[in-house]
Amino acid sequence: MVGSLGRKEATGKGVYFTFRYMMNDFMKDQYKWLKERNNIFAKTALANYDKPLRIAIQGFGNVGSVALEAHKCNHINNKLVAVSDRNITLYNSYGLDISSLVKFVNEHNKDLPISEAQLKDAEIKAELLHRDELLSLDVDVLFLAAMGRQVHKDNM
Repeated sequence: MVGSLGRKEATGKGVYFTFRYMMNDFMKDQYKWLKERNNIFAKTALANYDKPLRIAIQGFGNVGSVALEAHKCNHINNKLVAVSDRNITLYNSYGLDISSLVKFVNEHNKDLPISEAQLKDAEIKAELLHRDELLSLDVDVLFLAAMGRQVHKDNM
């Protein structure tokens, strides 16, 4: 026995499909019901309904693979503007080139580029930020997909 097929991607895809359901199917099906609610969660969901979403992902490993699905989803209008790993945050307000990032990570021990030279060589347009800066970026959606204990009192 070696475990289930797709184990590596399972959690990330689960996060993505839940997100897609909430921002597409649920919003369409429950729009009227949400408008009748008087709470911050319903108001926030309605404010983001059917608008381009700026997404950031903390963690670019197995769960962070949600980026691979979210960036090409035609059910919701979005762009991945930031991603971080154990070393760095990469940010581009116009959207990151996920294919180039995945290629780089696969060729560099699963790490994102950490220098301007690496960004240039990989033809990735992004700002290099401290890894904790991801948590304070102005984005619509933040996926917390890193290892445990990454969000704590010292970076909030």
